[in-house]
Amino acid sequence: VGEIEAGAKDMRPDQGHLNKAEALEIKGVLTIDRVISSLKNGQTRAFVAQFAQFTGLLPDVIEEVMRQVSGQGLAIISKAHGLEKQEFMSLFLLGGRLREGAGTVGGVGDITRAVSYFNRIDRDVAQKIVKQSFAGVLMKD
Repeated sequence: VGEIEAGAKDMRPDQGHLNKAEALEIKGVLTIDRVISSLKNGQTRAFVAQFAQFTGLLPDVIEEVMRQVSGQGLAIISKAHGLEKQEFMSLFLLGGRLREGAGTVGGVGDITRAVSYFNRIDRDVAQKIVKQSFAGVLMKD
């Protein structure tokens, strides 16, 4: 919980966080539930490292996406990786405190728009967007 209190501005994981996330994946225990749990527990840097490892995107990309008020980037990444709506909503709502200047999770309008976008986007389209938009910023193929 201390990391959130220290300020959401610095979400960048250090090498130790990245190594732990990679080890969890190698062991086969890096699940979306574990990623969400880290966010829920305020372990911001661990969350960014784990979500980056889970998605194959660089931590900088995860930081940027988590700061978006619209939730569109998160919706695209979530859909591309086969997350369920509830998992996306958990990430979006819990991630509210990470957004710039956000003291709250966002208004009902923000949540409604984000979920609506998640519902509308097709998984194949989301995967193409991730490949095209994040070419060169993938940690792995």
